[in-house]
Amino acid sequence: MAFEEGASYDRAHVSGTFDLCRSRAVGSVSLTDVVFEEEATFTGTVFEGGRNGQISSADFDRSEFHATAMFDDSEFQTASFVETQFGEEANFEDAQFVGKLTFQAAPVAECLLVNMRRTVLNVGEIRQPDSGATFYDMSGTTIREVTFESSEASKYELLDYFL
Repeated sequence: MAFEEGASYDRAHVSGTFDLCRSRAVGSVSLTDVVFEEEATFTGTVFEGGRNGQISSADFDRSEFHATAMFDDSEFQTASFVETQFGEEANFEDAQFVGKLTFQAAPVAECLLVNMRRTVLNVGEIRQPDSGATFYDMSGTTIREVTFESSEASKYELLDYFL
């Protein structure tokens, strides 16, 4: 599936599975404030974004994934996951963040493990959530100009969240 002009699904409520596997989005894709009740699959999707590069090619701010969220092997020009909640698995294994990434994942329950094994993170920031604990498996990950920020509510030292 290809989206030549981008797409907006803001404030949607998805009660079944959501499959955008191996899709291509040329314009900006906005999925802010979306609730995904079942598995959401974006495996192998390419988010190219708009031509100006100022708008996120993929925006998942304040969305809720109650089941597994699969972004493995996806490519993002820019991406924003601010105050995004994950209930089960959050899988970004082998993903590539070419441009700026803003990531602040929060667990639906008490804690969350985000799989970022072998991911490429070129530029951006990863912030701890204001509530709950988010841990990251970054085995084999390439990290370039990325800042890591703790939260005042953090129970552990900042680097304790990274495996």
